[in-house]
Amino acid sequence: MEDAGSVLEVLRLIFSADFITREKMEMKELNEHCSNMNIRNTSGQSALTLEREVPPETSLFQNHSRSPEVVCHATGFFPKALNISWQKDGEDVHKDVELRETLPNQDGSFQKRSILKVSAEDLQKHTYTCVIEHSSLEKDLVLPVSERRILRDGGSGGGSDGGQIGIIVGISVALVVLVVAGIVVWKKKNSGFKPVLPKPSSEGDSSSNNS
Repeated sequence: MEDAGSVLEVLRLIFSADFITREKMEMKELNEHCSNMNIRNTSGQSALTLEREVPPETSLFQNHSRSPEVVCHATGFFPKALNISWQKDGEDVHKDVELRETLPNQDGSFQKRSILKVSAEDLQKHTYTCVIEHSSLEKDLVLPVSERRILRDGGSGGGSDGGQIGIIVGISVALVVLVVAGIVVWKKKNSGFKPVLPKPSSEGDSSSNNS
């Protein structure tokens, strides 16, 4: 009986060791799987996000038609690294270029913009393009400045706000003129009014003369 008990004890130890070994292997595989995932925090909440590449959404615009600044904007891209450059007639432009820093979006993607300062005359004489490079793109995006959007029409420094202010001032002046003119006409009419006095009767006059 002692031999049988010893055998059972040995078997129990063997199976226990095998179970522990298998458990350790499973935990190791789970840790390796989790290490391939990027853990990030968005708006105070933790989330697991697989590494991915998302192409940018692009736009090219001016604030108004006479603005000296053309804006090339990219947003919604991932990963963060993205390059925006300008070309003039196929040649790289570095002067009068303002490259803004890359900013995060709420969904974990990024946005970036670059501003080119150029006169309206120069835009008409030459061909300008905005070039965007990102790892998600098979080839660089080339955006012609000639296809830019004009957000609003208007002269330099004035814009649509200046036009609206001018309209409001014009209407106000017209109303003041109408009110003043009405007051002048009313006063003229009232100053020309003279009450008609009754004439004395002829009989009364003749009787007074006879007496």
